[in-house]
Amino acid sequence: EQVFGRKLLSSLTEAFGVMVFEEGFFHADPHPGNIFIRPDGSIALIDFGQTKQINFKFRKQVAELMLRVSEYNQMLGEEEKAKLFLQSLGGFAKDMGVEFLPSAGPSCAGALALWLFDSSRRELPDGYEANELSPNCPVRDVASFPRE
Repeated sequence: EQVFGRKLLSSLTEAFGVMVFEEGFFHADPHPGNIFIRPDGSIALIDFGQTKQINFKFRKQVAELMLRVSEYNQMLGEEEKAKLFLQSLGGFAKDMGVEFLPSAGPSCAGALALWLFDSSRRELPDGYEANELSPNCPVRDVASFPRE
């Protein structure tokens, strides 16, 4: 069972990595009903009704953001450094085209990045919450996402 799970995770990671970072598009509806597991353990994606092309610059920015989330996760025990690091993501998010409401907290961009790219996290900084239905979800402080 663990071997199957690891192979499935590896196949999904490779498929979505190639799709987004090499081919420049993503499948915007990747629920389990749109993912078939083939007899050899590889996967087949179906229902490409919701997709989006992404240019090279934006793909590079998304990759950089994911690396920054990983870097943040290595800052255990360095609270002040981690807090400043999260706040620095605000400028990075603005460079990507994300606009925040005036009421957004100083760590909103960082909390949003963690919410998007670290699903293991239940608590987010500055009172933000990972539950997308919560009034304290960081996405509620986003005025607009980039058209990319």
